[in-house]
Amino acid sequence: MSGQPRKIGLNQKHQGFERWLAAEVGGDGSASLLSTYLERKTLAGGERLYGQGEPSDSIDLVASGSIAVTVEDEKGRPLRVRRMAGQTVVGEMGFFRKTARTASVTAEAPSVVYSLDRARYERLLADKPTLGAAFHQFIIRALADRVEFANQEIAALI
Repeated sequence: MSGQPRKIGLNQKHQGFERWLAAEVGGDGSASLLSTYLERKTLAGGERLYGQGEPSDSIDLVASGSIAVTVEDEKGRPLRVRRMAGQTVVGEMGFFRKTARTASVTAEAPSVVYSLDRARYERLLADKPTLGAAFHQFIIRALADRVEFANQEIAALI
């Protein structure tokens, strides 16, 4: 090994995403999600996925790239609160609470996301309840991870 980071091609990154999704919801389930329920979106660096205050009408799985999560301060200035790389989920809180987006999400670099809108989510639950339950468990784990991360950040400030 030369000590240099190994460059990963886009296909390898996507295969990593597919393996991650399969580990989260099951191999057969991930293939069904990708082929039937999720919509692939390619974002250019700087392109906004959604904005603060917009309807929370999708859950988005980040396959590759990086995104910035920003909130507006009281003067309307954006404040980046988090940077997230591939193999993560965004938009789930507002989606399940049926509230407006509490933050804006923008691609920091070219990124690929897979979106599950409300209509396809409802169809998923009706067509494949076992896969729907696996997806719910995946989201619960993601939220639990976020709470743990926030708790660690708070503890570091004390």
